Amino acid sequence: CHMTTATIGGIPRTELDSPFLAIAGGAVVAWASVDRRALARTVAASALAIHRAAFTLPRSYALWLVFDPLDLAVFTGLPVVVAGLWALRRTIRRTFAPGPLAALDRFRLGVFGGVALLVLMGVVRGEVGRILIPLMPFVLVGSMAEGGSEPAADEALSLGVLLAALTLAIDAYWVV
Repeated sequence: CHMTTATIGGIPRTELDSPFLAIAGGAVVAWASVDRRALARTVAASALAIHRAAFTLPRSYALWLVFDPLDLAVFTGLPVVVAGLWALRRTIRRTFAPGPLAALDRFRLGVFGGVALLVLMGVVRGEVGRILIPLMPFVLVGSMAEGGSEPAADEALSLGVLLAALTLAIDAYWVV
């Protein structure tokens, strides 16, 4: 019985097995010994540094102050933002009226004040899609919800379910 040896490029396959297995085994050992979280942090830090140097720093702070709210309006929707500014105007008026401020008004001041603070601090600087997207459900509620008192339990539950659904949809479909 005559056995033929397979060749690769004229080299018998058996002579290639040992180096191949040694390289593959070394790669597996190296992969297992690397702290992938530290590697991911290093890669992410490098990518953010490149992004900051190439995109964030060359643009002026004043430019961000104009375009961050514009990006927020585009991403959230112009009708929502217009309704939100109108509702915020009413809330600011009620803030100076005698008596306690309703829960929705306090919520609205917190949401719009927090977004404004993030923009004014320069934290967002063109990263509206990455930083402010998770806040957009709150902007939506602050813009569209109406009422002078705290919501009933069924209203609060349905609003919470809708917010959770919106947040999950954003998480599932938003690719940054």
